[in-house]
Amino acid sequence: MAMEGAAVREVWAANLMEEMPHIAAAAESSPLVAVDTEFSGFLRQTPRHASMEELYEDVRYNVEQMELVQVGFTFFDLQSSRQRTWQINVACRTDILPPSVKLQRRSGIDLERNRDEGVDVELLSDLLLGSGSFSRRPGRTWVTFHGIYDLSYLVKLLGRSPLPDTLACFALLTGDLLGSVVDTKYLARFCGEQFRAGELGLQRLSQLLRVRSPGVLHHQAGYDSLLTAMAFQKMIHRFPHLLEEELEGFVWGIEGCRIEPEQQLEVDDQSFLVLPIRQLEVTPVRTVLLPPAPFLAAMPAWPLPSPCFY
Repeated sequence: MAMEGAAVREVWAANLMEEMPHIAAAAESSPLVAVDTEFSGFLRQTPRHASMEELYEDVRYNVEQMELVQVGFTFFDLQSSRQRTWQINVACRTDILPPSVKLQRRSGIDLERNRDEGVDVELLSDLLLGSGSFSRRPGRTWVTFHGIYDLSYLVKLLGRSPLPDTLACFALLTGDLLGSVVDTKYLARFCGEQFRAGELGLQRLSQLLRVRSPGVLHHQAGYDSLLTAMAFQKMIHRFPHLLEEELEGFVWGIEGCRIEPEQQLEVDDQSFLVLPIRQLEVTPVRTVLLPPAPFLAAMPAWPLPSPCFY
């Protein structure tokens, strides 16, 4: 699956203000956003058979102690092959864990340049929030691959506060900030036996789906967000039954704690029901064309207070 305009636009401190209006416009007009992050490493390694709560505790500890290095956004839909990708290089320290340094350098990340020319993370947070385009809105779904860390860094970036103490509160906060979330690694479970055999990384998933690689910069956030978008688009076209399943909100590793938006969203003093992506109809032809966003249906409002925020 080739893509039109698949180049990754690099963002540094010097061109941040020039690129932000374009990023905000793409976010405003796109029903799907693939996100990937690169960060400075892990202080805690989670055992393979850890519980979801133990996994989240390690994720929270690592995210609070370590730093973003890159965040990649790819804005796309299911109707066209047009993708718009930005890779934002974040200012970070260079005294990070040695294994992470080796991986970053192998991936082509220049940590010294990030330190000297990267975007200040607080300024980035201010601009994303100030644009209004990254607020939760009806019709938008965030797409990840094995996305617990990507979502955690994104929630911290947009929430401007430490991550919640518990997994349940993290799921509530993520649903409140982002709304609809899908994880392509979790979706792959429902795509046939070959997708469940062995370790499934993003590159392996792309090979199984016969997605044409958009480049060679593995483990860079812009590239991986772009590849995630391509893989998700190919999955939906090849396996349209995925839209009929209740698969939104399940993230690999924490599948038992579903991330869901509240069922109503205030828009211009009216309350609307956000219908999930699975309710979109699939045209039964070889190339599946889908509406650009879920439909909205009016419904009465009622308060849904969260015990985590009050």
